[in-house]
Amino acid sequence: MKLSKFFHKPQYIEKVSELDFKEGKNYFGDLALQWLNEYKDYYTLIKNNLKFFNLPDNKQAVEKAVRNIGYHYYEKFLAFQKEPEFYPDFFERIIKPDDLLVELENNQEEYQPAVILCTHFGGMPLIVGVLNYCHLDLSIVIKFPSEEFRKMQEDKIKHIQRTLDYGRIRFFEADKQPMNKIGSRLKAGETFFTVLDEHTPMSKNVTFLGKTISGGAGVDQIINFVGRDKIKLYFSIMERLEDNYKLNLHKIDLNSSNYIQDMFNIYEKYVAAGFEQWFFLQEVQENLVQ
Repeated sequence: MKLSKFFHKPQYIEKVSELDFKEGKNYFGDLALQWLNEYKDYYTLIKNNLKFFNLPDNKQAVEKAVRNIGYHYYEKFLAFQKEPEFYPDFFERIIKPDDLLVELENNQEEYQPAVILCTHFGGMPLIVGVLNYCHLDLSIVIKFPSEEFRKMQEDKIKHIQRTLDYGRIRFFEADKQPMNKIGSRLKAGETFFTVLDEHTPMSKNVTFLGKTISGGAGVDQIINFVGRDKIKLYFSIMERLEDNYKLNLHKIDLNSSNYIQDMFNIYEKYVAAGFEQWFFLQEVQENLVQ
């Protein structure tokens, strides 16, 4: 059983609201190790993926990676499962003064089209919440695991936004929205948030950790539709620290001949320094490597 199916159960999602942050994070890390015990084939898969990318691949490294995958699911549910009063203090601990955060806010006021990209690394599920807390309106390109999960997440987010002074969130389902609709919304001055490292039919080959993988998720086509000179592009990484997170924003030069590769070069440095936070270590190697 894949971890996604293992964790998307009401009894686990509800635990997020019952436990404090540290207890919840440890609970999900322990659950992930329990999953690894039950589905031992994944131990070999993760070990082989680590070895393939020339990352540490001993037993301790595999278990460290699996615990962090558990943390990912905790963060995914944490982003909407707590009561509204939890979030202001939690997000304030993460946010540090950043000129690019100010620039993103100015973009919105000036109806400047912008795309913010993230990857499956560290506390990635919390990035939207932090940006939204900073009063950014975001159109999010997303894939939901089920219609039931979509409705639950939307209802919870609406409840949080009714209670707190947040930006607005609009969901665009990745497999249901034509490219020109996303491009048209961008031309109207919206800020889109999506992932860089999903494999899609529009992805292109990039170099990552010495291998060729599929990346970009078609963002270059969206940018070409809007026009490189009319849009701004940012790359975001949420590093997972011991008891907190660090949001890193990078502005990407669209005059570069290969700005998709430029982002993967940045991404690579984070993975090399904290491989255990790379969520895709659980994925089948063939899904990533061309």
